[in-house]
Amino acid sequence: MPPPIMRFAQRHDFRAKTLGKFCLGFMGTGKFMTRSNHAASTLWSHSLVSWSQFASKYYSERTDDGAADEDCAAKPEYASIKECVERQANAAREAKKGEYDLAAQQEMAYWTPWAFLGSVVTAFIALIGVAYVHETLLETRRIGQAQVKAYLTVTGGSYEIWGNDLRIEIFIRNVGASPAKSVHSKTIATISLQDDSRIDITTRWCSDIPSQGDGIVMGTLNAPNDQGSKRFFEYVGRRLGFGIEGVVVWNDVFDMRNEQPFRLTSDYERTEEGIDIGALRPRVIGDEVAI
Repeated sequence: MPPPIMRFAQRHDFRAKTLGKFCLGFMGTGKFMTRSNHAASTLWSHSLVSWSQFASKYYSERTDDGAADEDCAAKPEYASIKECVERQANAAREAKKGEYDLAAQQEMAYWTPWAFLGSVVTAFIALIGVAYVHETLLETRRIGQAQVKAYLTVTGGSYEIWGNDLRIEIFIRNVGASPAKSVHSKTIATISLQDDSRIDITTRWCSDIPSQGDGIVMGTLNAPNDQGSKRFFEYVGRRLGFGIEGVVVWNDVFDMRNEQPFRLTSDYERTEEGIDIGALRPRVIGDEVAI
């Protein structure tokens, strides 16, 4: 059984360790100086046993689960005592490791729903970004097409009337940056606002007009024997003007259909051969040109 001063030292932490070492050293030195080698060896063994008891209590106080269950003081040899202490230390470390693993799992279980919610929000934001990018690409495409597509405008025309036959030519200019394909027009000739005074003229001429180029759309009407056609040619035969209204239709290089409405009005001239000819000019309404 260790001396009373050693038991007192075992009840403390840092001071016990320091005082224990001092006592062991003092007692071991005194006995070694006064006794034989056999007595010194017995004292050294007794000191190791006392130190093992102190170490066992120290490690058991440092662990929550009291892993130091083995009585290292009962070991008779120094090597056995050392191995016992190492096992107790390893057991304490394993217990702490298990606690750390459990705490990590609990922390992961707590943050997993928040991580899922964050991923959902991120995916939603990403979808919004993709939608904006798609809209930007479409807008960029529209701008690019608008910069290079064909734009047609009607600059004027001409007409010839011989008897009850009417032939018109419509002058068209392409002011766009690409050719216009399959250009034609749908036109009516009018002398008043009455429906029976309108003559439909659909041109059959279709062609391409190059970029920054000019073209002509032609149409011919052999007047049918109906009241509207008779009134129209009687009106024109009295050397009175008439109007042309219609739309120019074409396809651009993107195969998109385009239409441009126009209005023209006639001036009048009669040749020696009896053919009425004249120019078709943009109709002026107030200070604006109706094209």
